[in-house]
Amino acid sequence: MLGHTFVKDVMRKNVISIDSSMTVKDAAIMMADANVGCVVITRGNAPIGILTERDFVKRIVSEERDLSTPLADVMSFPLIAVDSEDTIWEAAEKMNKNKIHK
Repeated sequence: MLGHTFVKDVMRKNVISIDSSMTVKDAAIMMADANVGCVVITRGNAPIGILTERDFVKRIVSEERDLSTPLADVMSFPLIAVDSEDTIWEAAEKMNKNKIHK
């Protein structure tokens, strides 16, 4: 089944994004309001990284960073992406290879 289901069939169409100059607090509010576990970090209109709930634990809370910390300082990068035409199996392999948890 995984080999016959495509990313485009299960992906979220409206990705939540925020500029890299915004703060950790801004991202937390945006994530809570949108009820999502991550946001894509952009510079201009280009995606450059991601901030996940796991990043909040590892890079913000455990390091006791201030809520005014710019997202560029705590985001995960480079951004690893899959093609919408990839199968779920191919996407899972890429995630496993790059140690992506979700």
